[in-house]
Amino acid sequence: MRTRKPRPPRWRVPFLCALREYGNVQLACDKALVHRSYLYRMRKRDPLFAAEWAQAKAEAAKAFSGCVAATPAGKRWHSDGSGLVITSGKSGAPRRAERARAYRWTRADELRFLDALASTCNVQLAC
Repeated sequence: MRTRKPRPPRWRVPFLCALREYGNVQLACDKALVHRSYLYRMRKRDPLFAAEWAQAKAEAAKAFSGCVAATPAGKRWHSDGSGLVITSGKSGAPRRAERARAYRWTRADELRFLDALASTCNVQLAC
């Protein structure tokens, strides 16, 4: 009888790719359509997956270190101008991408504000 080598789950590659891109586990889980708590259990059980996870996070941190522009609030935009904000750690180095919440500016918000400010020269009206 022939034995087969088990295949990795189909969410594994999309999750690791998204983790490399964003550096954020929740965003990567959303992209790979898998629940976060399940992934943390898998990381605990599978040392190979844990190593791939750590490597993906390290690559994301390396990618964020030099390719983003600062925003007025001290946060950083994702390089593609989307609704993601790159947060920084305690040392000030960029750490990971997060969704822009209601209280955070996106790149589109900043551009809209600057356009209104240029046309009115009034900060209160531009806000």
